[in-house]
Amino acid sequence: MSMTKKLFATLFASLLLAACGSTPPPVHYYSVLSSSVDVELAQAPLEYEILLVHRVEVAEYLNDPRLVMESGTSELLLLPQQRWAGPLSSELTGLTVETLGRIYPNMVVSSDYHGADANLRIEVFSFHLSSNSSVRVSGRYYFKDKGGLFVSLPFQTQANFEVGNYADAVTQLKQLWIELLVTASENIKQK
Repeated sequence: MSMTKKLFATLFASLLLAACGSTPPPVHYYSVLSSSVDVELAQAPLEYEILLVHRVEVAEYLNDPRLVMESGTSELLLLPQQRWAGPLSSELTGLTVETLGRIYPNMVVSSDYHGADANLRIEVFSFHLSSNSSVRVSGRYYFKDKGGLFVSLPFQTQANFEVGNYADAVTQLKQLWIELLVTASENIKQK
């Protein structure tokens, strides 16, 4: 083998090793269940013993482990290094059960109890970040009890987060969700 070929082979092997040695950027995992929920107890509890929270339904684009960001052109982008710790539907169902259980400590709030006095279904249309450093949550909830009361209301809200701070964005999404649940429970009590 000529000296040029040996030099080329050595250089090529060095480049391959260097390419293999570079580490990919780290993946960050987020959960809305990672810290306890801080809410005030309801002043007037709901008159139910057991509330069944159905699995929260999320829009198809949210059925991905990656966080979603809306660009300035309304394009939805998946953030490859920013991921949910579990399926978003499961995360939001767990947060809903935990939050309503804290608001109404004398009522059983469960996601797997049959024969409940009341049922809550939630559909989520948006639960994502926006390129203008805001987070957006929208959807509709459906509440029905055995006595015939039926409440169906849309929800939509947003908040700002610190630019580039995905942990803050997830904290803001969690806080918006909790606030929506508090508002929904107040709306149900008024019916």
